[in-house]
Amino acid sequence: QVFLQAPEEVCLDRNSRRDAHARVPDFSIQHMSEVFEWPAQSGDSWEAQDSISMALDAHAAGTDEQVQSFFHRWSDRPGEFWQPPRVEEVADAEPEAQSDGHHCDVALRKIVSRALAQVPKEFGKEKSALAKQWGAKKAEVSKSVSREGAARHSSVTELIQEAEVEFLQSCVADVQRLLRQQEPGARA
Repeated sequence: QVFLQAPEEVCLDRNSRRDAHARVPDFSIQHMSEVFEWPAQSGDSWEAQDSISMALDAHAAGTDEQVQSFFHRWSDRPGEFWQPPRVEEVADAEPEAQSDGHHCDVALRKIVSRALAQVPKEFGKEKSALAKQWGAKKAEVSKSVSREGAARHSSVTELIQEAEVEFLQSCVADVQRLLRQQEPGARA
């Protein structure tokens, strides 16, 4: 795994300079900047092994420099590059526990994906606005679930389910409002 580290602003700037067909929506960069969980860089986890994960500074480096940095890092130890993790480590490894916020984020992300899939294609601009709106709300709800879950000191499954229901109802209402606004004779 190779991870290119760059501040969100740099990623947004680079994205804005891409050809239109190669751009990704800004909200996806902002979302990943907010929720991405970096692998452990030290310790005994398999991800901490230098041959498994490596982070490269992509802040000031262009693609060519990043690739050169990657190859330079491994040029003096070619036999170590493609080493599989030791079998006993894989077999005995405990799955990493994900945070309550992560579980909530995944659940709400599914709702956003499904809801956006239901917005008719001719509403491209409105669909983009909904995606941004829902992404921001999803982040707020996930953070809230994390805080409330920590305060409860117990399972937050019920809390996540309640958040899902509320979030889904909100998304449905937003899509219904959009469709009503587009009906002939509707006031904007």
